[in-house]
Amino acid sequence: FLAGSFAPRDLFRRLLSPGLVATVTAIVVVTTGAVQYQPPLVNKVLGTLGAATMPIAMMLAGAQIGLLGRRALVFDRWNLQLAGVRVLVIPLILGAIAVVLHHYGLVPREALIIFMLVNLMPASINSIGLAIRFKSAPSRAAQAVVMTHLVSVVTVIAGVILIGVLFR
Repeated sequence: FLAGSFAPRDLFRRLLSPGLVATVTAIVVVTTGAVQYQPPLVNKVLGTLGAATMPIAMMLAGAQIGLLGRRALVFDRWNLQLAGVRVLVIPLILGAIAVVLHHYGLVPREALIIFMLVNLMPASINSIGLAIRFKSAPSRAAQAVVMTHLVSVVTVIAGVILIGVLFR
């Protein structure tokens, strides 16, 4: 999003991406209850289109990683720092917040567990598609995905064990 020109027109065009428009529209339709008035055909069409999203994103990410070949896994300072922040620092900070929320009973236990599990996950495959879309270093995004997935083999297991201990 932050790559490229900061002219208001360019920022507006990047902000109104199809994904953001679709997400905001879906949130409004569901939270207002308008979804109950939606014709079954619309549900069918949107369901069919939505089902194609993940396979297409995986093919796009796989193609970008495939183009890099062995360069997809780079142990340089940038990738190591990114992996450390994504799979260690962020989950630890948010974990501390979750423990406080749990201690004071402000959020249901199940919601906190889901929150923590989501935050343990590595960099999203979608980041590659977004980097391509916004012309913002797709090869770096692919390297980030590969590196964080590699590191998460250990950190996710450790995190799940820690969640089990903290949220009994």
